[in-house]
Amino acid sequence: MSTPIAPSLDHLRILTAIVDAGSFSAAARQLDRSQPAISYGIAALEEQLGLTLFQRGKRKPILTPAGFAVLAYARRLCQLTDELTASASSLTAGLEGQFVLGVDTFFPEGQLAAALADLAESLPSVSIDVRVRSRDQVLRLVMDGQAALGVGAVDIAWPAGIEARDFGRVEIVAVVAPSHALARHVGRIPTGAVRDSLQITNRAAGDEDETRDVSINSSRLWRVGSLSLQVELLRRGLGWGYLPVHVAQAQIHAGHLAQLDPATRRRGVQPWSLMYRAAKPPGPAGRLLMERLEHHARDQEI
Repeated sequence: MSTPIAPSLDHLRILTAIVDAGSFSAAARQLDRSQPAISYGIAALEEQLGLTLFQRGKRKPILTPAGFAVLAYARRLCQLTDELTASASSLTAGLEGQFVLGVDTFFPEGQLAAALADLAESLPSVSIDVRVRSRDQVLRLVMDGQAALGVGAVDIAWPAGIEARDFGRVEIVAVVAPSHALARHVGRIPTGAVRDSLQITNRAAGDEDETRDVSINSSRLWRVGSLSLQVELLRRGLGWGYLPVHVAQAQIHAGHLAQLDPATRRRGVQPWSLMYRAAKPPGPAGRLLMERLEHHARDQEI
């Protein structure tokens, strides 16, 4: 038995066209070829593989078991080739092959997922790398060129070389477990009581200097780099902390957390910002993602 030869992509396309069109003549019309050329292509493919792909003596083309197996490979190879061609065309036109997005850990996951789904539908060839960071680390990702676009709530002056625009908003509230001593205060909670209680904050080591961060209100501090871990620690009554209202509300309604009313630094509403380097603005994928993020933020506000 002779060793199979790697098949021609053109012959594989002929095979899929025959099956999809239902006949050799219909495949010829679909591919704008002569019928003898279609027949030759199948004969050549069978010879290359050493397999019989269609049953002989039938009025309509009926695949053999081997033909069904080869058809599955043919479809995959043709699809991959089409994707490669589309990706090459997109790269020539400036479309990003891979897009790195930095996202604030407080940003609503539902809005982010909806925007990414829109991007995947419109530009399926773009590979996405989402890096979730706490607070000012999103800005640092953009400044260092590790992310083409950042989404975050930044409360410091924008550095030179960074372009930004606001969209949507995030409301931050102070919360604590109902069993915590702070939850038993009536009315505004004195600054001293807040300062003496353990604060659990969602940030990682290396974030912006804490001495300039107005969200750090306590002399005792735990830092965690995970929003889910922060919520779990707060629910267990280990300390108090700030959460975005879309996360806090579910915990408050379930009775796991209670909202605090500190006398100072109550946080409040802050805009989300899209940020990127002025010297290297986002390409087509980045611009589309920005538009979809703004769109879903508007939908959320309605």
